[in-house]
Amino acid sequence: MALYLPDHNALFVHLPKTGGSFVSHVLRSELDVRVERTGYKHSHKDLVGPLRLKHRPFTFSFVRHPLTWYRSYWEMVMRRPARKRWHYYQRNTLWHPNWEIDPHLGSDDFATWISNVSQRGDYLYDTYQLYTGRDTHDEIDFVGSQERLLEDLCAVFDIIKVPYRRARLESLERVNPSPAPASDSYDDALRALVLAAEQRCLRAYGYGQDSSTPRTQPAATGSFTADDRRVGRRGPRRLAAAARRG
Repeated sequence: MALYLPDHNALFVHLPKTGGSFVSHVLRSELDVRVERTGYKHSHKDLVGPLRLKHRPFTFSFVRHPLTWYRSYWEMVMRRPARKRWHYYQRNTLWHPNWEIDPHLGSDDFATWISNVSQRGDYLYDTYQLYTGRDTHDEIDFVGSQERLLEDLCAVFDIIKVPYRRARLESLERVNPSPAPASDSYDDALRALVLAAEQRCLRAYGYGQDSSTPRTQPAATGSFTADDRRVGRRGPRRLAAAARRG
């Protein structure tokens, strides 16, 4: 889903399997901020286009290394009941980014799953782009990474001026964590398939061949400035002015 923070004019778009459930929990349950749900679960930036066009919110999302994304998604599916394992459906959802691969490319065998999604090619590059706008004229303001989720989330809070207690956030358990390192699931051949299929994704987001190596790109896109009037807590005058403009 997309979550809008009206008092800070910020928008979170939730890309699946990138730590978004943790981010959503923090926003809705751990901070003293107003949060409004917009769209439906996993709506990308253009599915909440009217809000973005009207308010121009500071928009942020998170990505993940392809090796761990594909492994994590398969492990999630394996935890579903067998009778509906590869027939994923969410009530009241008109679109979902994973419908292209689930069920059509699914397999209970991990090697077959990786072979299937790798033959499609650029699936994560295309999916991430729907949320981040990377390589388009409509790139969002901040693209964090699942690998440094807490650090990047705190950076967002600093930018949009949301008060938080870092020690409290550090004490929280992750939501739906992956139980094992990606290296425990891949042999060299499977790893090579994913890396070849997602070369554009690796380049676009600064990832290397090793999923344990941090991204080389900064999370912020540079489309905002430190005194950007879009962000920061809105007092009564700013809220009234925004209402008049709307």
